[in-house]
Amino acid sequence: MAKEQTLVERFGTLPAGMSKADVEVVLQFLYGAFDRRMAKQVRILHPYLETSEDENLPELTVFDFCRWLREAAA
Repeated sequence: MAKEQTLVERFGTLPAGMSKADVEVVLQFLYGAFDRRMAKQVRILHPYLETSEDENLPELTVFDFCRWLREAAA
């Protein structure tokens, strides 16, 4: 059985120059803007991935994006 990839494996690490303090600010904003139920429903394009114009940015929920930020900052 294949192991499911972690969010960090799927989306990579934090952008260069982004500190843990920056992550905390983004998380606090998102936690204030979305309750848990809405965070699992609202889908966004990953804002920190760099792709070529031909590639589509991956779509994920706000909840998963917050999980990725916490994992990548750890």
